[in-house]
Amino acid sequence: MTRGQTAYAYTLSRGGVCVAEENKERKKNNVVEEFKIGNTRIKICDDYCYNRLDTDVEAILAKIARRAQEHFTAAAE
Repeated sequence: MTRGQTAYAYTLSRGGVCVAEENKERKKNNVVEEFKIGNTRIKICDDYCYNRLDTDVEAILAKIARRAQEHFTAAAE
């Protein structure tokens, strides 16, 4: 495993499990989940978070949550 990673697999929101392979060469834009909402296809990649410590990932998610909350609060006014 690379620096900072503590798990080999994780559960996807749709119920599946994604397993990281150590010997597999990673390519840019590694899609970990793909789904559609209406006519829009959404692909979620893990490039930004892949080689980060768990504490870094938590900080990233908190930042996203703050921005989303600010957006929804402004839209409600």
